[in-house]
Amino acid sequence: MCATTPASFTTTTMSSQNEDANPGYETTDVKPGAVWLVAAGLVVTVALVFVAITWMFHALQRRDLASQQRSGIDRVTNAVAATRPQFPEPRLQVAPPADLAALRAREDAALKSYGWVDRKAGVVRLPIERAMDLIAQRGLPVRGQPNAPKPTRTTLDMQQARPLQIAPSEAPK
Repeated sequence: MCATTPASFTTTTMSSQNEDANPGYETTDVKPGAVWLVAAGLVVTVALVFVAITWMFHALQRRDLASQQRSGIDRVTNAVAATRPQFPEPRLQVAPPADLAALRAREDAALKSYGWVDRKAGVVRLPIERAMDLIAQRGLPVRGQPNAPKPTRTTLDMQQARPLQIAPSEAPK
């Protein structure tokens, strides 16, 4: 087989070429010393980072304990904070957990009690358990039945017509 190189225009044959010069695979291996050196460098770097983070954690912890021991400053700060007026209006939510608890208590009271939704239309509110018992006994009304009640207003209409109820503690002053 003949191969021509364009740069020198010389022709050589495979048999005349030294077979050891291009055996078709890599003749040198990776130097294990270099691999071990890189691995050792990584281990040392990780160890140094670990030591630095541990030292920083303990230093910050000691600093926090020292600041907690100076509680006299905290007492003065709390006394000054108590004399300051409340945040100006509008205070949208001063205590979110207490507001959520009050909302859930109002909703539970409405769901577990009797009351009028619309007295003029004769619409009442029943506890959920009682309403489920009545539906289980009577069944749901079917459209087209002669004695099925005809709705006068939708639930959405009744909710929109109801005035907004605000708890006394939330009423504007």
